Amino acid sequence: MLFPSHLVLYHLTNIILQASPVALRGITTAGINLGIVIGQLLSNAAVKAFGERNDRWAYRAPFALQLLFVGKLLLAGDKISA
Repeated sequence: MLFPSHLVLYHLTNIILQASPVALRGITTAGINLGIVIGQLLSNAAVKAFGERNDRWAYRAPFALQLLFVGKLLLAGDKISA
């Protein structure tokens, strides 16, 4: 059975919108949708860039790209909490 990511995105969007002020709900909704679209574009770019390779980096590079974004988020969270 596949992971129902569309249900998770739907529920997370509702939770985030309930937590944001009424004046910022439109911006929050647009930000969530923008994040989803940027993620799809980046994943398509990774598949396009590494899809034709036949070496071990054909499967390692997309995982390495994901870890770069996780590291960036961890560094950004560290700067916010400090």
